[in-house]
Amino acid sequence: MILNPHRWRDFAWKKAIVFGMKDAIAYLMPDLASDMVASKKIMDFYVKKRPEENFDSDFNMRISDIFMSVPVKGGEMSCLACLAWQQHENDKDFSRHVFDSYVLLRDSSSAGKATVFVIYLGNSKNVNNYTEICCGSVATIKFRSFHLLSCDVDQLRRDKNAIARVLYAGRMSHEIGDDLRLREQYAAELLNMADDRSYDRNQGTFILEFSETMFGLKDPNICRELRNAYDRKLESLRDYSKKVGR
Repeated sequence: MILNPHRWRDFAWKKAIVFGMKDAIAYLMPDLASDMVASKKIMDFYVKKRPEENFDSDFNMRISDIFMSVPVKGGEMSCLACLAWQQHENDKDFSRHVFDSYVLLRDSSSAGKATVFVIYLGNSKNVNNYTEICCGSVATIKFRSFHLLSCDVDQLRRDKNAIARVLYAGRMSHEIGDDLRLREQYAAELLNMADDRSYDRNQGTFILEFSETMFGLKDPNICRELRNAYDRKLESLRDYSKKVGR
């Protein structure tokens, strides 16, 4: 059995989307952020999928589909489907999957608005729409996406926003693949970046947890000193958060 070597990256994106949702919306979807009620929690909810989609596979380089309910002004809830498509090749089914996710979202949402946002890590550039034609009926969805591979790496690196740091880690992890030396190099760089004084402790934890998973630091072949440095830093940040009740 050959396990999917990129599986940990899917987990990292899913976790980042769930725990960094407010920051992600503010950075990637400013129009939704301006309508969001910041004092209220964003809640994730379950969407029933087709039976064949309800499994986890080591062979599968699939999307992390996160369905969220975002409180917006006027007392409404804006239902949001966030997807992170982790892949290293073009995938002709990508837009169709986004369409299916939107349909599931609309079907599961009894009220409120519905939108789809995609963090896309593939090579195709025209992935923002899908049209399905059947027996004279036409269904089209145009969705927003953040195409990570089109970003300027140096600009991402210079941007000190916590989400930008996460995107930078994701971009570099995507590019270096399984190169052990480069995984260690960029993990060490992110470890240093997380010490920036512009971050609060929650943001520092967020950056380090993401990069720890994204660069596969649980791999026994990764330098032990680097793994220990991450463990010490994360333990310190988590202990502080517990003390102040965050």
